[in-house]
Amino acid sequence: MRKLLLITVILICCVNVSAQSDTVRSNKFMVGGNLGFNSSMFNDYYQYEEKELTFNIKPVFGYFVSNSIAIGASFDFMFVEDDKSKYETNADKNLSVMIFVRYNGKITNKFKYYIEPYIGRKYYLLDEESEKIKEWFAKVDFGLLYFINESFSIELKVAGLSYENRTVKDTDVLYKIFDVTYDIVKPNIGLKYYF
Repeated sequence: MRKLLLITVILICCVNVSAQSDTVRSNKFMVGGNLGFNSSMFNDYYQYEEKELTFNIKPVFGYFVSNSIAIGASFDFMFVEDDKSKYETNADKNLSVMIFVRYNGKITNKFKYYIEPYIGRKYYLLDEESEKIKEWFAKVDFGLLYFINESFSIELKVAGLSYENRTVKDTDVLYKIFDVTYDIVKPNIGLKYYF
């Protein structure tokens, strides 16, 4: 609840009185990124406090082919540390490379929603064994944009759908994961610059 209140205060503080065009014009570039952070703790059966810390940074580059449709690429670096027991701590680092299409729809002149389907490949950066893992994914993100002015917007990813396919070379290991997320409790906030 405090996070939602903080996000609301940030958006209200960014209200700008200047006029805003209805949409981003075609032939404009978009650069920016998102930051994500999550920390969780709970007690297991043996009363050991388990902890998980996740941090990700995602730079984004895009080009508007029309007033509301952009194509682009992004990279997502994620670090996850997981204390599973008193004796075991796992750390995971991975890099995802993605291409996307984004549609911005109008709510008001300053508020918009976006739908962003993308596909990509995830690379695990732990050790030589992690090179055997091949993971492909397809995702769709849904979110809200607030335009501070014609050049800057703040975005909040609200929900997403994803499908992941992970295999491990020279083994029979295969993961197929379908996920629906509603991220308002652990928001992913981004800033975009248009030029």
